[in-house]
Amino acid sequence: MKRAIRWFKKYFIPHEGNDHQPHMLRRETILFIGVMVLAIEVVFVFRSFGIISMDKLTALILPNSLVDETNAARVSDDLSSLKPSALLEAAARDKANDMAKNGYFAHTSPTGITPWYWFEKVGYNFEYAGENLAINFIDSKDVMNAWMNSPEHRANILDSHFTQIGIATAEGTYEGRPATFVVQLFGTPAPLAASASPAAAVASAKPSVISQSSSTTASGESSFVAVKGAETSSVASAASSAVAGTTESNSVADAWASPHQTLNYLLYALGALVILALGLNVFIKMEIQHGYLILNGLLLIVFLGAMIVVNNYLALSQIRIL
Repeated sequence: MKRAIRWFKKYFIPHEGNDHQPHMLRRETILFIGVMVLAIEVVFVFRSFGIISMDKLTALILPNSLVDETNAARVSDDLSSLKPSALLEAAARDKANDMAKNGYFAHTSPTGITPWYWFEKVGYNFEYAGENLAINFIDSKDVMNAWMNSPEHRANILDSHFTQIGIATAEGTYEGRPATFVVQLFGTPAPLAASASPAAAVASAKPSVISQSSSTTASGESSFVAVKGAETSSVASAASSAVAGTTESNSVADAWASPHQTLNYLLYALGALVILALGLNVFIKMEIQHGYLILNGLLLIVFLGAMIVVNNYLALSQIRIL
């Protein structure tokens, strides 16, 4: 405790021991913070432009983070949480891999494969289903905000008909640059038919579009979101109710899946420390002031603010949703 107090006095409190020049505002500290932030920014910029692709750990963490974000949005709207479905995750993974492999970003593939093919492929017979897509993102929260700011994507997320969710990502190339594709699938299994076998039920289910809409996203991209229902609501695959195990939210995992937000929080925290140092420096010893210390602090605050603006622009200007 005493060591922490001595450190705080050395870096933040002007007194005779530091020649009334808090180390937090000295040139060497300002340069150290500036270089550290700049190095982190370089990594962030490289990742923003696809020079550094999303690593395997992030790819594992992101789907769980997006499930948590989705359920948080639903709970705040007085809706029940969605349960992760192993079949929906498999369908989302197949769709994401197909987009990554063939370099397209669309609900319907260039060869005419519709979103509902992927449900049928894994044997998920549904009463209601929906799909949201995203690409060129850095942060799970940015993806969620983009979806929530789009009326049609928000409608899928907050649709009271849905009971299950599956999310997957895949690494590939899109428009000549590395990209990470994310697929978010929603579903409600159709109830089992009492007089039909599961195999016959799947064969007889003929999905049809019950609602669809199009809009333009904030990035100017045309979006299309459709919700489909089975014409026969009394059938279902026996496996369609398979539910994946849920994962508890983890602060470290959340930070890894949200580098944009985490970096901004770091910059805000550094800015707050500099402002604290400036305030203590000015008001504790008002009769003893060193102008260059105040200038150092102000320059660092401006630099940190500029980095936050750059981060927000890079994170939000690249993302596309469908």
